[in-house]
Amino acid sequence: MIKAKQSKSLAYPARIAKGRDGRWLVRFPGLPEALTDGTTLSEAMDEARDCLNEALMSRIVDGEPVPQPAPVRRGERLIAPDATVARAMR
Repeated sequence: MIKAKQSKSLAYPARIAKGRDGRWLVRFPGLPEALTDGTTLSEAMDEARDCLNEALMSRIVDGEPVPQPAPVRRGERLIAPDATVARAMR
């Protein structure tokens, strides 16, 4: 569970890959329920942030544990939740 002192950086690593159909697929290894895609990389990144926000808020509302962001690995990108979601995590 994330504590206020530990929440300086709330960016979660995301794996982004181009699918066979040409769409960009995004998944968050630490949040298996958070999957999304986009027709362009830019759209996929926007959708990824929305997806991350929804996954985190769903866990908060349901009283489920919110995992700490894992260290970023090679080939992953960091995506941060909106400020309102970050505040709700404290």
